Amino acid sequence: MPPLELSPIHPLLARLTAAQRHNSLSIGKSIERHQTHRGWDGEVVLITAGLGDIAALPVLGLDAAAIGRLHIAKHRATYRADAFAMLYHDDEGASWCIRLDGPGIPILQEDLFHSWARLAVLT
Repeated sequence: MPPLELSPIHPLLARLTAAQRHNSLSIGKSIERHQTHRGWDGEVVLITAGLGDIAALPVLGLDAAAIGRLHIAKHRATYRADAFAMLYHDDEGASWCIRLDGPGIPILQEDLFHSWARLAVLT
């Protein structure tokens, strides 16, 4: 029997408030719709979302090795996003948008002149 792999995502999702769950699922569904209607099958979807919506997403901290495996530096140079996230599909078919944090990932900053930010979502 192969060893059981424990994912840090399951405990993260279990701790979410109702508002965070709604926000994560609604942004995830929006990204899925974007992929379906536009026929997008690439690695990254770039969306514009409200700063408050992005800030309210659950945050998954990554180490330098994980960030390297996800090619964040390449995507950061290509897309010039204000924040990065990933899409997680659970066993029930729901898509969760989870913001990424760690060394080399841009920090979401409040801007007095913009109420939105560009979010690069790894699919």
